[in-house]
Amino acid sequence: MKNWVCALAVTMLAGCGYFGAPVREFDSTVKQLNLANTFEGSWQRVCFITPYTDNQRARKVLGFRFDVEKLTRIKTNDGVTLLVFIKDNQVEHYFETPRGNIDFTSVTPTCIDRENAYLKLESNSNWTRAVHSGKRE
Repeated sequence: MKNWVCALAVTMLAGCGYFGAPVREFDSTVKQLNLANTFEGSWQRVCFITPYTDNQRARKVLGFRFDVEKLTRIKTNDGVTLLVFIKDNQVEHYFETPRGNIDFTSVTPTCIDRENAYLKLESNSNWTRAVHSGKRE
């Protein structure tokens, strides 16, 4: 009986928990990321959602509603950036990437068309950040 009660309690707690958005890390030793070659699909633009973004701010960045508060940790976690891949004003896929891997918070503009999705990586001894270069280097 005790095992059954414990199993039920664990199942119920797991159902209430947050399992989070998919997480993706990159090879931070390269000089440039070409997101068009890195991510399959027919996405047209990618947007970078920075830490502490709520649904209202995400709507301004994306141009449409996407529930970042429910689907991701971006509103409360400053350790990730959310990358959102969009086709026809709908999310094709999204994921969080740890800022300790590559920091995308400095990428401007916040949304980039697929054909311009080249990011230069700048590194020092303990940090790598992405900067929009817009062209192949």
